[in-house]
Formats: sequence, structure tokens, C-alpha cells
Amino acid sequence: MRRNRYTLVELVTVTAILLIVLAVGTARLSVELLDGGPYQKAEQLRRIAALCRRQAAATGKTCAVEFDPARRRLFFGKEQVTYPQEFHILRNGEELQEPGVVLRFFPDGGVAETALAFKRDGETATLRISPLTGSIVIDETE
Repeated sequence: MRRNRYTLVELVTVTAILLIVLAVGTARLSVELLDGGPYQKAEQLRRIAALCRRQAAATGKTCAVEFDPARRRLFFGKEQVTYPQEFHILRNGEELQEPGVVLRFFPDGGVAETALAFKRDGETATLRISPLTGSIVIDETE
């Protein structure tokens, strides 16, 4: 005789497995969203810099990521990275104070400025950009 239904034990087992997977996924996602550490801020800036670089190559025009200390943000168009008071942003080792361009990408893929760092409580994440190729990497130190 063929059985066309699932038993209660099978249904409970599958539900338990799905709940465990959901719990693990939710925990990881919440840690990524709530941890506003230097590495996360550098990763957000890396995404914005890559977008700016692609636009420079596509349009044939220079493109820039700008710094706004009054609103505590780095931005390109509508994309932005905001950061709390305890963060310090360094360009080539010196803390940024004045508003202006912090990364400038050229149509050939190159970049003018090469290193930006987010620093907080001894933790530092540095966004390094190759001046010739425009490739972007993040170094993390504690």
C-alpha cells in the first residue's frame, strides 16, 4: 500500500530544521547590520568607490567621492556612508577635517587618492586603491 501523506514526526522534524536555519541566518544578518565597526564602514565605502569608478569608465568623465564633516558622511550621488562621532577618517595618515573630494576616479580606471582609513578605539580598517588600476582592497588592523 502506498502512503501519500507525511507523518507528524516528519513534519515536526522539517519545521525544526527550517527554524534552526532561520535563527542562524537572522543572527548573522543582525550582527552585520548592527556592527558599525571600521571594517563595515570601509566595506560600505568600497561599494560606493566601485560604483563611482564604474560611472567614470562608463561616462568618460572624472567621478568623485566627497567628504561632508558637518553631516558626518562620505558620499557619491545618493549613495553615502555615515559614521558616528567616535570614528576618525584618515587620508594617507592624516585626519580629514575639511569638506571636499576624498577619492577621484578617472575614465581610464585610475584614481588620484590612494588610502582612506576608518579608525575607532584602536581598530582600523584601511581602504587601499591602486593608483594605476583602481583596484580596491581593505586592510584591517587592531
